[in-house]
Amino acid sequence: MTNNKKTECTYINGKIFTANSDKPHATAMIVRDGKVAWMGSQADLEKIEGECVDLQGLSVLPGLIDAHLHPLYLANASKQIACTPPLIHSIEDLIKEIRSLRGAQGEDKWVEGWGYDEGKLLERRSPTRWDLDQAAADVPVIITRTCAHIVVVNSKVLELAGITRDTPEVPGGQIDRDEDGEPTGILRENAKDLVTRIMPVKTLEENAEILAELSNVLLSHGITAITDAMGRTEPTDYLEMYNDAVKKGLKQRTVLYYIWEDLKKKPILENEKTSLENQIHIGGVKLFSDGSVSGQTAWVNPPFLGEGENMGSK
Repeated sequence: MTNNKKTECTYINGKIFTANSDKPHATAMIVRDGKVAWMGSQADLEKIEGECVDLQGLSVLPGLIDAHLHPLYLANASKQIACTPPLIHSIEDLIKEIRSLRGAQGEDKWVEGWGYDEGKLLERRSPTRWDLDQAAADVPVIITRTCAHIVVVNSKVLELAGITRDTPEVPGGQIDRDEDGEPTGILRENAKDLVTRIMPVKTLEENAEILAELSNVLLSHGITAITDAMGRTEPTDYLEMYNDAVKKGLKQRTVLYYIWEDLKKKPILENEKTSLENQIHIGGVKLFSDGSVSGQTAWVNPPFLGEGENMGSK
């Protein structure tokens, strides 16, 4: 038997943002079946039915929409080394944290970190393969820069990926090399793909699980709708993955933007997948024109200051 009973909650004594310039704030509102049914002055309430919540003067804002987010990256990063203050101030700090994580998680797992910015490290330079080798030479280590357009890896990763001094440059990417031509471990833009394609791949269910875990973290910051600006069709289709995450507890409305390279190979923009009625739907296509400004891979003219003729990538 279907339960058709309506739920209703009245909120009073608040400062409720209305988005109406003529009357920007209300003091009370009624929420019926999860939707705002009425908003106005508390004095105009004729009667209160159902639950009543006294906001005690607190402000109420609409849910926030994060219009450019990488939720899966964020969910995974939450389990990695945060290479930012207050944890990391220097390359020496980073070496210490890599050693600690490597010891805690055993020999079979990659050590991953995110968020370093060479301009904010005490050494004022990017870490290199040799720095990471000091921390853990026997397991793969990959650390992502704050812009997410650049990574640095240790010698073990270079070995696994087959990257040597003789490896040709990747179109749209760069393998940094020292004065003797040896790779430094720093991989920019598309050169990262030489490594990411050999990394262990989580199952659709594992990714859905961590997305569901992330949901409450986002809600705690008032974020009720999100985008994923790096949708993929393989090895896991993001639409399927996010729909599975909903079953596991993902609450945000989510709009996916698939990268063009994937859509060229596998067009999936059918009406039922782009419908705005769906909690999870495809909203558009992601295209790359260049790269990161802070990572100095974006195309600029004149060249980056102090970087000779480096104008980034076209």
